[in-house]
Amino acid sequence: MLKRMTTVFLAFLFAGTMLAQNQPMKKAPVIVHEPNVAPTNVNIPNVIPKQTTAAAWKLVDSMGNIYGPAIGTINPLAYDPYSNVAAIIHRSTSAFGGSGMVYYNISTNKGVTWTRVNAGINAASSLTARYPSMAIANPTKSANIADAYAVFAWPALGNGAFDWVGYGFDTPIGQAAPFAGVIDHDGAYSSQTPIWANPDNNKILWTAEYLTPDPNNPIWQGRLFATTDYSTVTASTPAPFRDSSMGGMIIFGGVSKGNTVFVAGAASGVDNFAVPMVSGWCPVVAKSTDNGVTWSDWIPIDFRAIPSLSAYDRLFDYKKGDTFISYGGDLNIDMDGRVHIVTALTDTTIDNNTGKNAIVEIYQTASGWDGKVIFEGINDQLFTWCAAFDPALGQMGASPYIAASKAGDVFACQWVNGTSVTDTCADIFISIRPLNGNWSVPQNLTQTPNMNENSSHLAPYLEGSETNYTAFSNFSYEKGNTTSRITQTNVASLYCAGVPLTLGGSGTITWESTINVKENGTTAQNLVFGFAPTATNGIDLSLGEAPLPPVPPAGVFDARLELPLTPPDYSIKDYRNDTNRAAIWTIKFQPGTGGYPFTLSWNPATLPLGTFIISDNITGTIINANMKTSSSVSVTNSGITALVIKYSKQICKDVALLSGWNMFGIPVASTDMTAATMFPAATSPVYGYSAGYFSATTLVNGKGYWVRYPSATAVNVCGSPVALQTIALSAGWNMITVYDNDAAVSALTTTPAGIINSPFYGFNSGYSTPTTLLAGKGYWVRATQAGTLNLPTSLIKSEPSATTSIIDSKWSYLRISDAEGNTQSLYFAADAKDLTNYELPPVPPAGIFDARFASNGNVESISATQQIMISSAEYPVTVKAEKASFVLRDAATHGKVINMQLSAGQNTVIYAPVSMIEAEAVQMPVEFALEQNYPNPFNPSTTFRFSLPAKANVSLVVFNQLGEKVAEVLGNELEAGKHQIYWSAEKLSS
Repeated sequence: MLKRMTTVFLAFLFAGTMLAQNQPMKKAPVIVHEPNVAPTNVNIPNVIPKQTTAAAWKLVDSMGNIYGPAIGTINPLAYDPYSNVAAIIHRSTSAFGGSGMVYYNISTNKGVTWTRVNAGINAASSLTARYPSMAIANPTKSANIADAYAVFAWPALGNGAFDWVGYGFDTPIGQAAPFAGVIDHDGAYSSQTPIWANPDNNKILWTAEYLTPDPNNPIWQGRLFATTDYSTVTASTPAPFRDSSMGGMIIFGGVSKGNTVFVAGAASGVDNFAVPMVSGWCPVVAKSTDNGVTWSDWIPIDFRAIPSLSAYDRLFDYKKGDTFISYGGDLNIDMDGRVHIVTALTDTTIDNNTGKNAIVEIYQTASGWDGKVIFEGINDQLFTWCAAFDPALGQMGASPYIAASKAGDVFACQWVNGTSVTDTCADIFISIRPLNGNWSVPQNLTQTPNMNENSSHLAPYLEGSETNYTAFSNFSYEKGNTTSRITQTNVASLYCAGVPLTLGGSGTITWESTINVKENGTTAQNLVFGFAPTATNGIDLSLGEAPLPPVPPAGVFDARLELPLTPPDYSIKDYRNDTNRAAIWTIKFQPGTGGYPFTLSWNPATLPLGTFIISDNITGTIINANMKTSSSVSVTNSGITALVIKYSKQICKDVALLSGWNMFGIPVASTDMTAATMFPAATSPVYGYSAGYFSATTLVNGKGYWVRYPSATAVNVCGSPVALQTIALSAGWNMITVYDNDAAVSALTTTPAGIINSPFYGFNSGYSTPTTLLAGKGYWVRATQAGTLNLPTSLIKSEPSATTSIIDSKWSYLRISDAEGNTQSLYFAADAKDLTNYELPPVPPAGIFDARFASNGNVESISATQQIMISSAEYPVTVKAEKASFVLRDAATHGKVINMQLSAGQNTVIYAPVSMIEAEAVQMPVEFALEQNYPNPFNPSTTFRFSLPAKANVSLVVFNQLGEKVAEVLGNELEAGKHQIYWSAEKLSS
């Protein structure tokens, strides 16, 4: 439990950019409860509020709450993904009109049940609280609720107007002894005080718009408040937060991750665009990289320069006809520490029912800004209608909010809209997307066309991981009211729902791209095309496709997609099924008052792998552009009234190459399969194999190849998937590769069955026997007759093929390595085996290291002397004995160059090139013994063999028949084992 200390406001200099403050902080007296508010803890029953619901809405509270938090740039709803607790702050009845003491409720079971914390935020200031906001801090990321803290902020009325800023903490959450304070000042704060917690440390931040008291010097100021100990509060006005050039500012809120903090909003007077933004307002963001101490200047974002958002020319002012600018938005942060902003845009000066208002996402990339349209078709009349009799609802607007997963790799966006262009009642909609994917089709959470759920919010964090998530949503509505007319004279009920969201559900879109069709002038239409796993060629309502009425009369602008049906149907969205390897979309358009030329524009970055060609539908040559390398086409010929987009699916795979020799294969069907084009840096020919090696100029899918590369690299090969599940085999050895998917050896079959009689061999500085064949790698396999190798498929159940013998871990072996790190192990079998199964693939082309027994295998009997062939080695070569002792001799000179014994674990280095060595496994002798030399008699040479049971100094002397010493053959220390010494007498006199 943190100490309850008197709140101290620290005045400090903000790197020369802060206004010094000496405002007193007040701790208010404790209040037990207000009139008409039950002082005891209350378990709220599970009540479904309306006759038709899409989400499992639960009644959180209806404690005499004056109509709820009706403003779109705060967030009263919070969720902590570590302790799994959700909470919401709200007002209660008081004598101060539309304000009151704030209470909060918590849920520990994903919003199924809610409990009111039985004490209000105990401060006199909260009696005049308006639009409260809250967050949950959990700096240790603990699963224990006792380690999570509730933090609050609100604007407070003074003298009948917004005056103070109130704040409070309940540590830990649910303690029911909340502390609160107020911040006095010499001016007035606005109604927006969003608060947020840093998930990676204990810093809490909140902001407010500070209205300067001097009417002759109306400088906008944003105030930043912070605490790290839940007692001492600092306040500052960083330089960008008091920009004298600003004509106005609406703060959307803030977000933190690590030491990075973003504050975003809409501002006027700060853009430096070549073409000024309509109305002068644009989205802006300020960034701090030291946890809110110093800040960048406001960064204006020209969303018009983002291809996918280029159809929109201004922020969406949802409350028309008044003297105020009404913009709204929210922000969050991804796993890479980059900011994502959601807001509403519009694309024309026409206000009502144009279908051109949109909820959009604007997000940071490594090189700038990008964006996505989340939903297009926000009903402008809805908010005008609301504001006509309900000013508070008019402040909410489309209410775009964005929530992020704990990992920052999944986002959800929530907003409100009517269910049709004539529906003036708001329903709540939500969509989800992975960080590297697209927004799903919106899900209607309320489905109440005769009720107006315009007062809604979304918690900034999602529960869940992988593909399954829960978003926490809330709205408030007059108690007992089931009509669209809200009088605000009755108490309100507060509802929340844990909304289940699934990545990859029926409304999932695999990819989509937007193409903007614009005639000469300002009239334009966005069309969306893409792929989805459940798409058909017809209208798919679950994917947001909707049939369009007939084409309007000539002279009226129109643009639409023609679906491939007979008779055709039309929509502004057209998704095709994921199983298609090719697709054609037809865009039809007719001019209005603007006429030709038509301009069609798109963002190439939104297009997936594959080829996209846009062309005219007459000859295909009048207009013909690669959509991956261009971003627009212009149609000047008035005879062209349609364009087609032709798509061919393409994938890209890396062929990973090591420095030196590699076995590889081409996993996709590229348009250019020539070896010289694919591997221009190769330092050797590309070798294929067909009963012998050949220099390959054109490569074939399914075939394996050799190539030498100067350094390790990954060659990216793009093309269409290979539409085959089989690989042709010839009798004997085959060098093969799989296609674009890896294949487990155990899942491979053959036709005819059982024709493989070798392991699969891969090469990585020496041969190895893999358990999985990797796309882009080459492999050897031997077949007894011609046939096919069948790759595993989800359509045909694969029965594992019989596996050949494997290396026995008990066998001894010699490991042979050259100076370039190439290695081959040769095994000596101690038991009777059919060693024909261990035949190695053909000796590779000259220059590729190889070591094998003279029998062409890598396993031989330990009971006989074996010959080992070494080719294309870089010397020196190292030979190491494992699990047995061996005598090694060079075969060419019968041991004159190499003649030694290696005990198990020992190695020797061979400096002079040899093409073949002899290896004999040594059985350890039990006594000293000298065998008869052979041949005997000899002329002029002979070989001496002897055995040592232990290491010893050995002297080997030759005497003649007279007993005279002729020569000393050996005189040094030798290891235990059997030894063989070759000696020639040709230099002795007769």
